[in-house]
Amino acid sequence: NDPYHAGGFGFTAQGDHTEGNPFSEDAYMIGGIGKVILDSAQGETVTGRNTVFTKQFRGKSSINVDGGLYDGSSPPEVTSSPNVDMDSALEMGTNPFRLKVTVNGTECEFEIREVTSDTEMSLIAPASSQCSFHSDYVAFAPGLPRGKGALRYGNQAHEVVLPGSESVEQLTVLCEYQGSAANDLPTTPPITTDRAAGCKFTKELKVGYLLVLDKLSPPTVRTITSIKSDTELTVDHDPAAGIDAADGAYAAVDGYGPGGTKLPHSETTLADEFEWTWVACPPRVGKNAIGLGVIETHYNQEDAFEGTTAIAVNDGNIETCSGACTLKRHRIIGRGSRFESQFGPSSSWANNGTGAYFGLGPWMTVEINGDLETQRVSELGTTGSYAEYFLLLENSFSEPLLMHTHFNWYTMLVQGYGKLRSYGRRVVSEAWSNREFSSMYGEGRTQGYYGNTRFLTQLRTGYFITACGQTRQINSIQSDVEMTIDRPFTLGNREFIPASASSPAEASDLHVRGLTRLLPLWPRGVTIEIIVTKGDSAPKFKYHVWWKTFKHTDDGDANAADDACTAADIDADVDCGILMESDSWRQLEDKELQKQFGVYLKWDATAVATGSHFTKYDSWRLHVADIENCEYYISTEGERFETDDNMNPPVCYNHGKCQSITSDATTIAEASNRPKLTAPGLVEWDATTMLLTSAPDPEDSNRDAKFTSDVSPGDIIRLLDPLGGDDDYDIRVVRVVSDTSLVSDSRLASLVTTARNYQILKCAAGRRGGVGHSDSIGDNTAAAGVPYEDIVPDEHPLAYLPHPEHTFYQTWSYKYCEVDPGCCGFRVSSIVQPQQFAYYFVKPDHSNYNFRIAVHTVNDNIDLYTRRDDDGSGRPDTTNYHLTSVRESVPWAIDEDEYDFACLTDTLETSVLAGGTSYDSTLGHYSQENDLPNCEKWVAGVMGDNRYPQTVGSSEYTARFYLEFNFPDFECEDSSKGAKDINGFSQASHKSMCVQNNLRFVRDADVVLNSADAPQWVVRLTETRKRENNAFVRWREAGGVSYPDAQRSGAVWWHRKLHLWDGFETNFVFQITDP
Repeated sequence: NDPYHAGGFGFTAQGDHTEGNPFSEDAYMIGGIGKVILDSAQGETVTGRNTVFTKQFRGKSSINVDGGLYDGSSPPEVTSSPNVDMDSALEMGTNPFRLKVTVNGTECEFEIREVTSDTEMSLIAPASSQCSFHSDYVAFAPGLPRGKGALRYGNQAHEVVLPGSESVEQLTVLCEYQGSAANDLPTTPPITTDRAAGCKFTKELKVGYLLVLDKLSPPTVRTITSIKSDTELTVDHDPAAGIDAADGAYAAVDGYGPGGTKLPHSETTLADEFEWTWVACPPRVGKNAIGLGVIETHYNQEDAFEGTTAIAVNDGNIETCSGACTLKRHRIIGRGSRFESQFGPSSSWANNGTGAYFGLGPWMTVEINGDLETQRVSELGTTGSYAEYFLLLENSFSEPLLMHTHFNWYTMLVQGYGKLRSYGRRVVSEAWSNREFSSMYGEGRTQGYYGNTRFLTQLRTGYFITACGQTRQINSIQSDVEMTIDRPFTLGNREFIPASASSPAEASDLHVRGLTRLLPLWPRGVTIEIIVTKGDSAPKFKYHVWWKTFKHTDDGDANAADDACTAADIDADVDCGILMESDSWRQLEDKELQKQFGVYLKWDATAVATGSHFTKYDSWRLHVADIENCEYYISTEGERFETDDNMNPPVCYNHGKCQSITSDATTIAEASNRPKLTAPGLVEWDATTMLLTSAPDPEDSNRDAKFTSDVSPGDIIRLLDPLGGDDDYDIRVVRVVSDTSLVSDSRLASLVTTARNYQILKCAAGRRGGVGHSDSIGDNTAAAGVPYEDIVPDEHPLAYLPHPEHTFYQTWSYKYCEVDPGCCGFRVSSIVQPQQFAYYFVKPDHSNYNFRIAVHTVNDNIDLYTRRDDDGSGRPDTTNYHLTSVRESVPWAIDEDEYDFACLTDTLETSVLAGGTSYDSTLGHYSQENDLPNCEKWVAGVMGDNRYPQTVGSSEYTARFYLEFNFPDFECEDSSKGAKDINGFSQASHKSMCVQNNLRFVRDADVVLNSADAPQWVVRLTETRKRENNAFVRWREAGGVSYPDAQRSGAVWWHRKLHLWDGFETNFVFQITDP
């Protein structure tokens, strides 16, 4: 959840900096966060500086069921790297996580054995001499992960008919073994001869991850919707959709489906082994960053210029631009910009290898008339000289004349399934029923083609979508084919449909004004279809005005019926329709309503004068203040944490969702730990058959297990010591066979347990072993012992590593979600049910802050409360709160002042990820030093409120949280550092205390006592007198250089940059004294 992660496929392009001289043509984007160094010349231990290894890498994913490394008989995967540093017996895919560095121009890759903290991990093989990076810290990138095993489409029995339709899709993906579908161990592959083969879905993947076939261009991306076992999962949309099926789905009327013909791709290979990858949930795709400098439209919009190619008519992309675009590419010049430094060189955009964008970016966003518009960057200027200042966009914005305009940019955006159309704030799938122009089966009825969008799985509340050049935020999602957005697509869009591929007409032959509606004025939801009726030297046209389900026509007569220029008349070459005019604008009207509606058109003079330029049935479709048939692209930028608000919300997650279950907890402290539940039945584990079986428990009313309802693949089963000791064993569920039997591939080789009670862990995590979290790195492969002495299970909510039986990490928070406002604020969009609360908390690192909250909602149906968490359970409600902002106050806003903050007498200690033994943290980060202030949390509660009749159901909202420093004085009293002596003056300086409170001092600046005035503790930038031998001495009397010659100076800084936009307001109080 670092706000600077850039996003991208396979944990790539996540870095917060560009490596190298940013003005050099060799500058490049780095995917790793921080820098790394080896412990020795040919070492295996990697140490990081400002790194987050636990979020960017995974360890132990090469370990098979025997505790050893997977075998690999094939040579390493061929890459563009001149040298690949890894075990020659291992394929690239055996361990999906790798470290990439460049050493003296040589690209090197290392396989990761184990991650033990955010700043330490180990490699499988030592570094070679040409790939050693032990002399200095270097930048790095995470290698693209490779999935284990080959993938296969499901069988015909897996084919499904989509709800409310007759569309048929294959949503099941199986593991492929020796050319056919594999079962789970121990049957296929056979446990005795090929135990390392097959897939590891339950170990590597989770529901919500993106499954990516990255060897295709563009890559095929699907969301995982369920994982049945290690060898079977389902996705949200048929991976073959759109290849040879109308509108991306197969229909029963074409002979497919149950009882009909098998889909042509069922039971065939989807991807060979190591030919697929994944992106963890939530996918960090579509990072929105602030652009440097400002941009404006360049004067030359025709010729080639400084490395950018010439611009021609119709060389834009009409499918991705708004109704007001010029239909041409658009040249931009930057003032103070650094396009290539920020975006990376254009050669990397189309690269399909590790760390690349797969041709899906970058994109540029500007705000025009209050709306966000986004266009893809197609070219930069000459690399190394003009690439920082010149670029070409795929299309113009709605306002083609930009001047001194701020901009944001996306590294890449993922294309959504299908296409969109809108009705105001309501957005639906283009392929859904009830749409104009449709000749497909199902028009005007609920059955037929199921919409080919998948909003429920591909999108979430808070995401941003860009459709026809217009960027909007998602407010709520009703179904796979329907959602609502924050603002309508006010700019409309255009379509051009030539009568045939040989028609010489072009989209730009028709000039249009008036498709934009900046306010929700009439009309909205109207489409005008322009149809050429005569194409000779005096071309003519007619138009239909569509109101989604009915139409009115202007064909040159006085009525609204399509009767004076019918299709039969056009086919018979009857001279009918409206004459095309190129010298004046024609305002269109609805002949039935006798009302003009502000859409004007005229025709290109050259096109009209060319006798054979137009062809009968060439058509244009103009969508006014709504969009239709638009491609759309997705950014996850609007979502930092995901919350399950239906449970108020008890779950927060960013690297895999923790499913809440009933817990054995009896206290608040126990409930805050990761949930575990003692389940019914007595179980026995047999490593030979890899089966866990259950029998009735005579000590528990003979209750037996209910695996099919209580357990899911990927869960951890803890086999409890029957004597109540520490002899517990954890196994991972691979497949549930029945209520009393399940399969696991646990590394507890040759172990057979007697009947035991057991617990279910839904949100398992791990940590480094030992009391001090400091056990040495390395795997214990002893057959009968606990196979993970260095990485052990841990139920603490802040446990920082994956459980030893998993490779994915899951975060956990009890009842409310932590937010880190960072430098620039924190935004979360979600929903909350009526009379329920969604809670968020901030734990500050000292008390010199103001805490500011602003909540926006479309409807007036929430209340906002805050409370300081003094007693450990201080969640606000309608009677217990500190401040509240209630109905009819949009935006709901609360400002908790600095004087209401409080810090305890005890302090925080260095956390485990900084080398200590505690789990202490503030502002969403583990503490990095001892004796930090331990301040009380602030809890904000957003309550759904539909007590009034104008709103019903859940409340949609977007909340923003800000921490802004506020020093009414500089005593910094909550710091544990203590005052310091200065030149014989006892306890005269609080500078070290204020340093702990994030201030930074330069030269003479200090924090001293001002006993003659208030506030008493002030920052003195320069001393009025010199402190010497417990007394003040005038500078001119101190000897040495005189005061004027000494040039005394000082400064005080906040510890990091702040994001400022359009200036800021603050108050300073200065006092100047006589030296």
